[in-house]
Amino acid sequence: GGRHMRQQVATGFLLLVDPATVVMALCALATIVVGSHRSSDLAAVVAEATQHAPQANGVTLVMAIALPVLGSILLVVLFYFLNIIYYLLMVMLTFSGTMSVCFVFYPLVENFVKVYTRRESIKIRCVEIPLPALAVVPIALIVVVPWVATMVWPLADVLALCIGITTVAAVRLPSLKISAILLSLFFVYDIFWVFLSGFIFGKSVMVSVALGLAQESAALPLLITMPRVLTEGSSVLGMGDIVLPGLFLCFLYRVDCFISDVSYALTQRKAQRADQAEQTEQNTQPEAAEGAAIVTPAVVAAAPMGEQPLLLPRAYALQEHAVQAVLEEQQTEMSTENAPASALRLLLRRVWHSYFLCGLVAYTMGLLLTWVMLIVLQVGQPALLYLGDYVSFVALTPANSSCGFGDDSGAGVATEAPFSAVAGRA
Repeated sequence: GGRHMRQQVATGFLLLVDPATVVMALCALATIVVGSHRSSDLAAVVAEATQHAPQANGVTLVMAIALPVLGSILLVVLFYFLNIIYYLLMVMLTFSGTMSVCFVFYPLVENFVKVYTRRESIKIRCVEIPLPALAVVPIALIVVVPWVATMVWPLADVLALCIGITTVAAVRLPSLKISAILLSLFFVYDIFWVFLSGFIFGKSVMVSVALGLAQESAALPLLITMPRVLTEGSSVLGMGDIVLPGLFLCFLYRVDCFISDVSYALTQRKAQRADQAEQTEQNTQPEAAEGAAIVTPAVVAAAPMGEQPLLLPRAYALQEHAVQAVLEEQQTEMSTENAPASALRLLLRRVWHSYFLCGLVAYTMGLLLTWVMLIVLQVGQPALLYLGDYVSFVALTPANSSCGFGDDSGAGVATEAPFSAVAGRA
């Protein structure tokens, strides 16, 4: 008994430190980070084209309730008829995979075109087509065509990650309420189809479908599959376990973007007022300048739509045009030749000491707990059972001190405030 226990512990440790496990966790985190960052870029493009914030692709309450129901129907269909609808799935995933690869690689191609070419578009039959849009298509074909021909798991994983990034960037959770409802329903969904469905269907529906989709010779980009190096078998992570928590973490990222941009604008405004005061040799400082750059969640909630002055501590107010001026300055900086470095600095400034960073840590802990329970119970685990709890706990708990959002008085500020503020703006 003791020898068997030691052997099981050793096998579990090898599973945790296996390169496949580490790479899979890094891929999941990268999908969420890149998708969340691209979400803000996509929102800016849509807002510029439509003159208002994007709302059409937001998840409504009805959609949040319907998604687990539709997912359950699809799961049962795949359980009974996977071999029949396999090729239909392949056609649909080929199209969505091609579009997703184009979406993911478009910024890289766009920067390359700006640096090495002078032409921005090509006219084909009196239609101006952006040059990056044409250049990114061969990249997508390099990934998609070999996958269709071979159906091997590495290419399927690449397509799955690109589809995950596109989904996180394009689908938006508009409020904390809908986010909590969605994660809670999929929490029940995952538990039922992994553990309880066996009593009705004879075996676990979720595990059976996952194993059917994870065949190395015919892999579909609906999950990530990686053969283990230190132990036998393969590690599998469903895209739903990445995308669903990723949508919520993307919402946290937009909260951080709003708070960070406003705080940065206030800092610049404070510096401008200090320079003006020094130049005019006035002895009095601008009203309540002290603490003007402090932005708490409760303060941000005062102006969710950006149509009113942003109310700040000690009756200090900053008009919307001041924030907009700073944001335009950031866009100008991003359009220079050093755009990749500027984008990296902006990304690091936004996520450091943020709800989003805390959410990523919680997601990583949830993944780790999922693998530990997999080792202990020796049966497939519903990852959302652990991931949804961890990432929700970060947002629903007033973790101001750890995330850098404490208020002046030292009292905790309810974390609901910035989320309701961003609901209309994001």
